[in-house]
Amino acid sequence: STRDTSLPHAGKEGVGPMKYNGPERRKHPRIPMAARVKLLDTGATDYLLARDISIGGIGVACDYPVKVGESVRMEISISGVDKLIKVSGKVVREIRDRPRGYGIQFTRFAPYSRARLAGILGRLVKA
Repeated sequence: STRDTSLPHAGKEGVGPMKYNGPERRKHPRIPMAARVKLLDTGATDYLLARDISIGGIGVACDYPVKVGESVRMEISISGVDKLIKVSGKVVREIRDRPRGYGIQFTRFAPYSRARLAGILGRLVKA
């Protein structure tokens, strides 16, 4: 099947890790990756652009307000991967630089989604 891999929120900035000038608190290093992210239960109808991802969280470019501390459910679509990564998370930081975005810490994975993401990240680290 053909999947839409366009990234409507990629903008002119291209793909790259989110910029954050605060102290590093992540347990897992983020890997730059373009992926489509659908935030569920927020009223958002567009896909967002993931800028970087780890087994512990994701950075997304997002122009509309999301509150730090808010819980979100997401579906992450990675180019070349047939199945969605379904995960819940908590917004832990706002990045106000351009492109504006948010850091989301994963709190719960749907069945098989954690193993699927771990496999993808493992292949990227080895590449």
